[in-house]
Amino acid sequence: GLLVEMAHQSLEGKPPEMTEDEYFEHLEPILNTLASDCVVKQPENLKSFVQQWVEDKHNDQKAMEGVSPFGRLAMQRWKPKDFMEESPELQGLRQEHGFLQEVLQS
Repeated sequence: GLLVEMAHQSLEGKPPEMTEDEYFEHLEPILNTLASDCVVKQPENLKSFVQQWVEDKHNDQKAMEGVSPFGRLAMQRWKPKDFMEESPELQGLRQEHGFLQEVLQS
């Protein structure tokens, strides 16, 4: 889903000297909190919820106290609206998935 896509795209900003596991250690607390908030709130529009969540966290200094600089950079990447747009590849996969589901149901 969206959180997996966010984690994947965040890894593109990983410093070359860090392993993916080391970098993910900075993202994991943020993604866990976000996932937990999504489960509790069960938003109808996940993309809008995530946009607002990131904005709210950025504006809450207390919430950002425990976030590492790498975590802050990752969150910055999640703020632009175009980040939340699906890539053409993902759109194609979603269409193919829908088509395959239709075929299986018929």
